[in-house]
Amino acid sequence: MQRTFKLPAFYYVAGSASLASVAMGSVMGYSAPALASMAAQGVRMTRSQETWFGSVLAVGALGGSLVSGFLIERFGCVRPIQLSSLGFVGGCLCIALCNASLPWMFVGRVLTGFCCGLVSLAVPVFVADISPAHVRGLLGSGVQLAMTLGVLAVFVSGKWLDWLSLALLCTVCPVLMAVAMEFAVESPRWLLAHGQRDKALDALRFLYGPKVCAEAECLVIEASILRQPTAIGDLFQRSFSLPLAYTLLLMFFQQFCGINVITFYAVKIFESSGSDISATDCTIMLGVVQVIASLAASLLIDRAGRRCLMLVSCLFVAASLTVLGCFFYYKDMDNGEFRHRYRYVPLASLTTYIAAFCLGIGPVPWVVMGEILSPRARGFSTGVSTAFCFFCEFLITKEFQDLIHLFNFSGLFWMFALVTILQVLFIYTCIPETKGKSLEDISQTFESLQEFGSSSTQLDPVPTTPSLEGVEG
Repeated sequence: MQRTFKLPAFYYVAGSASLASVAMGSVMGYSAPALASMAAQGVRMTRSQETWFGSVLAVGALGGSLVSGFLIERFGCVRPIQLSSLGFVGGCLCIALCNASLPWMFVGRVLTGFCCGLVSLAVPVFVADISPAHVRGLLGSGVQLAMTLGVLAVFVSGKWLDWLSLALLCTVCPVLMAVAMEFAVESPRWLLAHGQRDKALDALRFLYGPKVCAEAECLVIEASILRQPTAIGDLFQRSFSLPLAYTLLLMFFQQFCGINVITFYAVKIFESSGSDISATDCTIMLGVVQVIASLAASLLIDRAGRRCLMLVSCLFVAASLTVLGCFFYYKDMDNGEFRHRYRYVPLASLTTYIAAFCLGIGPVPWVVMGEILSPRARGFSTGVSTAFCFFCEFLITKEFQDLIHLFNFSGLFWMFALVTILQVLFIYTCIPETKGKSLEDISQTFESLQEFGSSSTQLDPVPTTPSLEGVEG
């Protein structure tokens, strides 16, 4: 009799949640083709309005990430993820049906940004909570892969669709996600933390199959929960503050290497480079590279480890930004011969940059955030971390045009390269390797630290959670 292969349910649940990240990627990538389409159709914006159109998404995301922490603590992750579908659809409809009214366009961007903040916190936390240690990196980095698929879909569609039709297209994925999440279960860790033990046992059996020892797993999770901070004063303990500080620095470095500047204003950067290749085609190529590199990261993260991927990623990001800065520096000094001779340098440099970013410092900080932050205070700490990330994103995207006038493209890219080099030093000296460790093991390791900054970059070996080791992946 032929055996039927069946994946554990946690794969399907994580995939359903990741549809929210596809929706997030589509609205993040929307501004690049939309601004070009608006200009072609006579929808005029000033330079200031263009920067606000790109950066106001981060303003909404800042608010969404702050609210998301409370919603996760109160309602779990499933319902907030579903709730985001209403905001994504409503925001896109505001843009599509506004008859080119700029105020309504900005309302739509803020609303979709709010939902980006909501899902950028809820989805990584949810996926980390339901994933066994041996595939947590794979599924966690799959969230970034899903987001790049959303960006690519918008870049490709923007070649043929105008900004209005593109906004309508962005409503499809949120609807699919809302339906798919109806069949998901809440995180067993959240259920146990809120006294719903029977539901947690059912969720464990649903996610990992009937063979898993749900009772033993519950005992391990409950023991971990009891060790976590319960009072405001406990939040200042090193076991809480050190992982939070590490996460905030990872988010700072991630944003100030310039990724969202390049994503939001890719068309303008290629137009400024004077490349012979169509700016729209170049952005599509970058979208394809994003997807391929994110897929590679998903396959490598549980083999190579978190630290290795981030370090290699940073080195290539810094190198590509340095080369790109040199190109713009000599292009501005040349009469046109240099630009023609090295016309493919911008595309090659940006391709390397995007590939390197998506291989490491794009997805891995979100995976690490879900692993090292204290489970008991995760709603608060992830909310703060995500809000800080979007605050940094807003600063860098809003001030992009002013920074260009101040430093030119060359100086701006060199500044991003310098920040990335500093990130290499930070990751090498501070960030521990969490590959293959259960969330309870990681939390216990940080609790054992006696001095701030004394953590090793290798977590001490401790027994892994036994009941999930046999789950087939």
